[in-house]
Amino acid sequence: MYTSEKRLTEEDKEKHRNLIRHEVNAFLIETQTLNDMDPLMWWKAKRFNFPNVARVARKWLSVPATSTPSERVFSICGLVDTAKRSNLLGESIQKQVFLYNNMDEVK
Repeated sequence: MYTSEKRLTEEDKEKHRNLIRHEVNAFLIETQTLNDMDPLMWWKAKRFNFPNVARVARKWLSVPATSTPSERVFSICGLVDTAKRSNLLGESIQKQVFLYNNMDEVK
């Protein structure tokens, strides 16, 4: 990836977009025939053929190495679902936890 998008000419940006399009199309064509192959082994063998797609796959398909996010949700639920609020429906609690977790986005 380019470190400074601002310094690229429009021609360079278009070349980069075309390279990405070509890579994604080649990836889609090659993966249409995969059936029982282990995805981890496939990516290990093909990561250099599809470097941009591999980078995105690593980011979005990886499993978090910690249980901290799920523990945080349970902690927040404990704050919301107290004895005084025992009549709250699960949907209400879910909405409150969602708002709590996304408070920075709302501000």
